[in-house]
Amino acid sequence: RRFTCTLCQFSGRFVAIRDRREARCPNCGSREHDRTIALFWTREDWDFDHRSILHFAPGKSSWPNQKDLPGYVSSDIKTHKRAAQIVDIQDIGFPDQFFDDVICNHVLEHVPEDMAAMSECFRVMKPGGRGIFSVPIDTERAETWHPPTGTPTDEIERICGPMHLRLYGLDFPDLLRSVGFEV
Repeated sequence: RRFTCTLCQFSGRFVAIRDRREARCPNCGSREHDRTIALFWTREDWDFDHRSILHFAPGKSSWPNQKDLPGYVSSDIKTHKRAAQIVDIQDIGFPDQFFDDVICNHVLEHVPEDMAAMSECFRVMKPGGRGIFSVPIDTERAETWHPPTGTPTDEIERICGPMHLRLYGLDFPDLLRSVGFEV
């Protein structure tokens, strides 16, 4: 089967990642969640040139397409070449209603206080702004699973995924709503 990457336009076979067949673009390295957001941007016709955007942990496949946009701020909890600023998503150091858009793509599952992070994202987003929040979701699970205190890390990672702190369920939209977002 042939696929076309929504980021780099490569057309051909994609590469498997663990149990996910054809998950990674062999040209730019994008994964499913990167390509889904790129497709969304195309279909929604976002005007990046006139918007302020806070992007948490930008992926290496999407970052080159955005890094030179005038209002774009790439951020992460640690220093690396794709993070223009160090920003803790649980305590964002920007004023209220500062950004038009917030992008948080496969970040919240790694954050100790995910509800604080969601609240902070809502706080810094302007009214009428847009947020993209994606997380791995277990569609068989009605509610997000939070490991009981004392659960060994290897057991948490076996259930949730590498370096993940929880496993989101179908209640993820409700969690976003609970801090003020319209979903």
